[in-house]
Amino acid sequence: MVTNSLLTGWVAVIILIIIAVSLRKRLSIIPLKLQILFEIIIEQGLEIADLVTNSRKLSLKIFPIAITIFFLCINYELDWSFPRSRVNWLHSRA
Repeated sequence: MVTNSLLTGWVAVIILIIIAVSLRKRLSIIPLKLQILFEIIIEQGLEIADLVTNSRKLSLKIFPIAITIFFLCINYELDWSFPRSRVNWLHSRA
């Protein structure tokens, strides 16, 4: 049975994989627009973590966990905003 959470989870994973693969292919010494955007996001996130932990070393350990929790929260919000009628339509066709 396909639930809304499962469906939105896979949509989020697919979107992140597409972004990661496209960024990986376009990495260069001179960064392009999308690469600059992601570098800014990561650097700002690390700076916020530095403000909380007062240690760059500790921030580098905690940041991956914090960003994972952030993406889980985004997935939760996507689950609530996804039209439930589409999933019901999938169940009625099976």
